[in-house]
Amino acid sequence: FSIFFREPPKVPSKGKK
Repeated sequence: FSIFFREPPKVPSKGKK
């Protein structure tokens, strides 16, 4: 999900993976 990589800056676990 490219939305998870840029939208949620509060989620480091999903933003990194």
